[in-house]
Amino acid sequence: MKAKESYHIVKAREKLKHQMEVKDQLLTQQALDRIRKSMHNWIARHASDRISLKSKEIKLFDENEHPAKIENKFILNKLKNLRTKTQLPAVSALTGRIKQQ
Repeated sequence: MKAKESYHIVKAREKLKHQMEVKDQLLTQQALDRIRKSMHNWIARHASDRISLKSKEIKLFDENEHPAKIENKFILNKLKNLRTKTQLPAVSALTGRIKQQ
């Protein structure tokens, strides 16, 4: 036999049910069409920023399934910046404690 839900649980459940009903009413076909149009407009606005990949050769892995060597200097600089920014002082305090497998 299940225990009876408390008053607070019942109220919270009703509140959540009401919130979900309101969200469901907002999700109409017109709203979806409006969002789809805004996404298409965003893509069209940023079309000039896109890089055509048809003329470029992309290699993610070498023949041994290792990540391919990055040759693009722009990407190498971005990667270097990310690595230096993500090194937190707390991480250096953990050196020696973490064992690589």
